[in-house]
Amino acid sequence: MLEGSIKGYTEAEKTNPYGITFFDRGLLDTLCYAKMIGMAVSEELNYMASQYKYNKNVFLLPAWKEIYETDSERKQNWQEAVYTYEKMKETYLEYGYSIIEVPKLSVVERADFILSALK
Repeated sequence: MLEGSIKGYTEAEKTNPYGITFFDRGLLDTLCYAKMIGMAVSEELNYMASQYKYNKNVFLLPAWKEIYETDSERKQNWQEAVYTYEKMKETYLEYGYSIIEVPKLSVVERADFILSALK
């Protein structure tokens, strides 16, 4: 996951150096998952988090029970999904990011919310 996050970050930086890029997952997600399984976050991982900085404002979509489903890619049960959301929020705040929580609205309204926040 870490290698994939760094690769995605550097590729986006090369191909879109002045534009806006949205990442579904980032380097800090890797750190969060490591902490969730009881792995210590090494100095090297902390260093990488300081080198691969994202915009200070991070959009976070809360767990939403009414639309939550498991599938071949999303294997977490509802309780695990809520816990992951809480830990992600905690991790991004710990590393100095500001959280913009995307409200539970229709897809179009969520997209409009995010585009408005970019202005």
